[in-house]
Amino acid sequence: MKAILVVGATGQQGNTVIRAMTESDDYLCLALTRNLDSPKAQKLKSFKNVQLVSADLGDIQQLRTLFENAALSPTGKIWGVFVALAFPGLGMSAEGEEKQGKAVDDIGRFSRAIFDNPSRFKHKTIDIAGDTLTPQELAQAFVRATGHEMPSVPGFLISTILRLNFTGHDTIDEFIQADRTRRMDPRGFDANLQEAASYLKLTSFEEWAQNWDRPTSDNEHGITLWGLFTGGS
Repeated sequence: MKAILVVGATGQQGNTVIRAMTESDDYLCLALTRNLDSPKAQKLKSFKNVQLVSADLGDIQQLRTLFENAALSPTGKIWGVFVALAFPGLGMSAEGEEKQGKAVDDIGRFSRAIFDNPSRFKHKTIDIAGDTLTPQELAQAFVRATGHEMPSVPGFLISTILRLNFTGHDTIDEFIQADRTRRMDPRGFDANLQEAASYLKLTSFEEWAQNWDRPTSDNEHGITLWGLFTGGS
């Protein structure tokens, strides 16, 4: 059994990775969380082959101890690590991760595919997206999936938020850089997405939108209006 350290295990991405990994008896998920007693952390105990571990990501010694203790355990050293290296620019941690408009289940399934066959993905950067749509196509797909128009935000409000929320600039820059990289790909703009789809079936925008109205806990992502303007949670 291979030990996989899942950083931010109680966040949406970490949680879906654990769900995908624990479908196999080949993996033990070490679910890293700051608060072992939190309700979200306790829910992870319902999955098989999950062990809760705690460490402060800002404390190198705690992380070193975590790896050393794992190496001494019956399952042996940590074989792989899942970590989301970037979060939306709201000054939030992995455990307060913002809903990102992407099918997080795809992240879990793709992570499982990488751990199952790491050599196939070595030295590769892959965009995980089910399709590429124009704004008009997005709006039409949303109506088909939900029966109503896609919610929108006035442009002046977005401009105001971007002027005040400096941490949000990094997120926008990442989108621009990703778009520029795809446009410079000699294989074509959609080549990376086509490669991703060759590994497994990814969720289309319309399929994702069908769950748009799915009930969730009140403000489960901890987003506040003040946080949007200031870059805090």
